[in-house]
Amino acid sequence: MKFRRKHLVFLLGSVLILWIFFSKNDSFTSGQKLQVVSGSRSFNFAVIGDWGVRGKLQQKEVAQQLNAFTKSEQLDFIVTTGDNFYPIGVESIEDDHWKESFEDIYQGASQSIPWYPVLGNHDHGGKLDAQFAYSSVNKSWTFPGRYYAVEYKIANGQHILMAFLDTSPFHDAYFEERRYEGIEASDSTAQKEWLAEVLAESKADWKLVFGHHPLYTGGMRAKDKPYVRMHLEKLFQEEGVDAYICGHEHDLQHISPPGGVEYFVSGAAAMVRPTGKIKYTKYSVSQPGFMLFEVGKEKMKVEMIDFEGQSLYKSAMSKAEKDPSFLRYLYELIAG
Repeated sequence: MKFRRKHLVFLLGSVLILWIFFSKNDSFTSGQKLQVVSGSRSFNFAVIGDWGVRGKLQQKEVAQQLNAFTKSEQLDFIVTTGDNFYPIGVESIEDDHWKESFEDIYQGASQSIPWYPVLGNHDHGGKLDAQFAYSSVNKSWTFPGRYYAVEYKIANGQHILMAFLDTSPFHDAYFEERRYEGIEASDSTAQKEWLAEVLAESKADWKLVFGHHPLYTGGMRAKDKPYVRMHLEKLFQEEGVDAYICGHEHDLQHISPPGGVEYFVSGAAAMVRPTGKIKYTKYSVSQPGFMLFEVGKEKMKVEMIDFEGQSLYKSAMSKAEKDPSFLRYLYELIAG
């Protein structure tokens, strides 16, 4: 009897430990909304994508420029557009990738500000919880769950809403590919409902959405079926999203289709592929680099920087000049 009681106590204790462990993991839940207050007069941030290759290819060169611009431009944060670790994500918070692809590469000022990541399709090959849990190891890595939002408020009362998505579940073809087994655990319906609610409730001056997969691209996947666009474009237009920023294509692109949303691809932080143009392309280049964003009260400026620190392209969009979606669509029809 005593033997069985001992085992019962052991069993109950084990259950309690497991419950505590998984309860802690539950703190990395999807759908969180983080609030940040800043004393600056504008938002300045960088966007890199498709980067974690243990310092190979052009990752080091791009990182050196990112580190330099982080200091000189006094960036508030850095966004990654996914495929954080090649070829199959990370296995734990002790994975060598953290040191070889992140800590040893992005140093100085860029390790002193927040990083806001999203998941790429390659990240889904590893343990997703390890990427979330690393937030408790490195103070700059801010990754609360598969999808989340951050609202920045600054001194003059202006604020910006940023929604970070896991777009792989919106890529319908992945559900039939063996390497993406388990992706069905990422509830795309729940994520889309959450996004719709966050965007609808927000009174932010600017609404930006970040994900991994492009809605529009002139790159290697230009002729692929636009699954992610089919799921998200209408919602972006209805809820007044100003820009969608992603990676996946290993290039730098700015695309401006009808509908009032600007589309940017920043997936060249380590490797590049040949790119091209589509009807709505404003700029595209196959060059290692990243993007800088400066968001003010009335205007958002975007600049593409290459691995040598050279400015490749600049663009600006103004709130006052932003036409309603139906007018932009009419202009496109007239222009043929």
